[in-house]
Amino acid sequence: MGSSLKSSCAAFLLCISGLAQSSHTTSGLLTIEVRSEAVLAWQDAVSVLVKVRLAPRKNASVWAEDSCGAPPVNSQVIPASGTYAIPLGSIGGPGKANVCLLSNDGGLRTFLPAFRK
Repeated sequence: MGSSLKSSCAAFLLCISGLAQSSHTTSGLLTIEVRSEAVLAWQDAVSVLVKVRLAPRKNASVWAEDSCGAPPVNSQVIPASGTYAIPLGSIGGPGKANVCLLSNDGGLRTFLPAFRK
């Protein structure tokens, strides 16, 4: 009689355990934040390679300047994440001290010193 009581108790516990697991629901929220990031490198003596990851609805401006203040109106605008080869002549680069990059939200700012042979 003792063993049948034990097996009845065990079956009851398994049943309760199964009911508790079947009524348990889990929900969650996953948030992904894309942060802007950029790397500037010389492709050759006359062009710069820009690898950039931009957050949604962000863009970046690339230009050549001695001090990397604000981008001029004729700066090259990078509209989306990717890899870009930019000729120095197209951003007023020859003779300037830096190639500059700034995102439109100001969160990304970097520069590359002039190419030295």
